[in-house]
Amino acid sequence: MNRYERLVTTLGKTRSFAWFGRTVLTPVDRRLQGRRRSLTTLGTHFPLCYLTTTGRRSGEPRTSPLLVIDGPAGWMVAATNFGGPPPAWSLNLRAEPQATFERDGTTYEVIARLATDGEKADSWTLFDAAWPAFATYRKRAGREIDVFVLDPV
Repeated sequence: MNRYERLVTTLGKTRSFAWFGRTVLTPVDRRLQGRRRSLTTLGTHFPLCYLTTTGRRSGEPRTSPLLVIDGPAGWMVAATNFGGPPPAWSLNLRAEPQATFERDGTTYEVIARLATDGEKADSWTLFDAAWPAFATYRKRAGREIDVFVLDPV
């Protein structure tokens, strides 16, 4: 891990970074979709993907940049929302599990499902290795964090 990654990882555990992530980082990354680099991955090796869900109320496509792991059950994303309430994308997946997943310039049609308790338990070590602030988010959230497995169609 380079110095910049260490700094971002340390700052990532703060409430200020959670605010920055929700209000600045996520919207900027969304605008940079399809580009080689994003604000999140600039100078880092963080595993970013773009998940497009169907809005549960609007029926419109909604794209969210997320950190993804190659977990024990395949591609996995965690609905941490920087330690806040459940993110809209996770509520959308619960309502309509069909989604589009983009990673490294390749797009896949996927069906999302909630990870089993065993899959979820096994995945947290990998999530924490990809982004150590996940442990902080789990504590801060005060709720059970949903983890989704994205199965290719």
